[in-house]
This record gives sequence, C-alpha cells and structure tokens, in this order.
Amino acid sequence: MKKTGMLLVIMLLIVCFVACGCACSSSNEKEKVGLVTWEENPDTEMILETCGLDPDSYDVVYNSIPGADKERNSDGTIDSSGEDAQIEANVCKMASDYKMSCTVIVFQIGSRYSTGIDEFLSENEGRTVFVLSTDGTEVLDSQN
Repeated sequence: MKKTGMLLVIMLLIVCFVACGCACSSSNEKEKVGLVTWEENPDTEMILETCGLDPDSYDVVYNSIPGADKERNSDGTIDSSGEDAQIEANVCKMASDYKMSCTVIVFQIGSRYSTGIDEFLSENEGRTVFVLSTDGTEVLDSQN
C-alpha cells in the first residue's frame, strides 16, 4: 500500500513539473516586431537597437518591398507614378497585416512614401510604431 501511495505522489509531482514547464515555456515566447523595409536581408538586430528595443526580446518578421527606398526629389516634390502608388499601397497593406500579430511596427522605407505612413500613424494612434531612415540608423518618427 505504501509503495502505491508513493508511486502516486511521484506521478503527481511529475505531472506538476511537466505542466509547469509547459506554462513557463509558453510565457517565454517573444513578442513580434513587424518590419516593412526595402532591404531583402535587413540587419534586424541593428534595427531593433536603433529603436531602443532589446534584440533578444523580440522576433522580427519582415516584408521587403524592392524600390521602396526612394526619397523625395531634391525640390521636395514626389513623382507620381503607378509604380509609386503600388509601392505605397503595399507598404500600408503590410503594416495593416502586422497589426494583428505584432506589438511593434517599424517602417524602413524612403520619404517618398511618408503620406501612407502618416495615414497609418493617424489611424493607429495606440500602436508602437517607428519610422527609420532608409539605412536604418536613425529614428525619424515614432509613436507609442
């Protein structure tokens, strides 16, 4: 009888440790950062550090939009072309897609697409968003 009771206690302790281990591992899941960038292989660690975020605490998911590194013309104007409109639409769509799964959204694209970013910021005032320079070394705008 004592052996059966001891066996039950040991089994109960094993179940408790396993359950605790599962709960602990799920609570260590990293938060996600959604990055909209022009780079095919961005330096995500540097980008997180630029934003003041600990790279070990976040997983970065990103979408690359080739050509989105275009800046405004030297006189401040923007050439309006179908390609630019499509890129800006893609930027806004990707950022909206990240809203559901990411706690932080980072834009690393050219100033030519700032209108779309400004609209996203105004529509998502409660979100943590960073707007970086195209090289990812400077925060141009942010909201928390």
